[in-house]
Amino acid sequence: MLVVYGDSITSGVSGLKPGELGFAPLVADRLSVELVDRSYGGSRINDAEQMGRILTEPIPEGAVVLFLTGFNDMRWRGAHEVKYYRANLYKALEHLASLAPVLVGNCLKMLPAEYANPVHQEFVHGSDADVKVFNSAIAEVVAELRWRGLPLYPVEVTRHFDVFKHVSYDGVHPNPEGHRVLADQFLKWFRSSGGEERSTNERAPFRSERPPTNVKSPSGFAKEQSIALPSIPKALR
Repeated sequence: MLVVYGDSITSGVSGLKPGELGFAPLVADRLSVELVDRSYGGSRINDAEQMGRILTEPIPEGAVVLFLTGFNDMRWRGAHEVKYYRANLYKALEHLASLAPVLVGNCLKMLPAEYANPVHQEFVHGSDADVKVFNSAIAEVVAELRWRGLPLYPVEVTRHFDVFKHVSYDGVHPNPEGHRVLADQFLKWFRSSGGEERSTNERAPFRSERPPTNVKSPSGFAKEQSIALPSIPKALR
């Protein structure tokens, strides 16, 4: 089972046509495991409600957590917000990694405002300098918690993501190719840890646990029995 936390980039809004999958469902499909989606648009680590969910929601035994957030925190006040983000990220990842292995992606650089659809210009996700500051904070938190022996694994997505090829018309969210790029970076971890990708004509089960929003959840996922994730080698625990 995969449990995913993130914002609208993770939940796959905008830039995808009906039937096209975001990166999290793509990962679940390739592994033939159930996906539990706890992402929602506008999610911020520096938001008390979101932190409350992370710190109280149970993680099913045997699950792996995919964690990709920080975009909305970065656009809030840019690098001025990072000290609060770092403190809350540490608390969130410390808790999640006490329950399950956590794969942590870093922040992407989105298109600057002059390239974006005007309706989304308020969602400019910061300068290159802001992205670097936030990604440094993510790397530091993951490294500190790994040093304590917690099962956190950094997933480099920034350097593989091309803002002029992988961003949708709105200048903010990944297009289908962008989601495939993100999915491949997370799948690399499963390959390196002995996980097996499976070809299947049936999509993995999907369960959304997002709070009510105006964003429609993905649909059309087969309701079938979950398949357990491959065991994680002891060296990676």
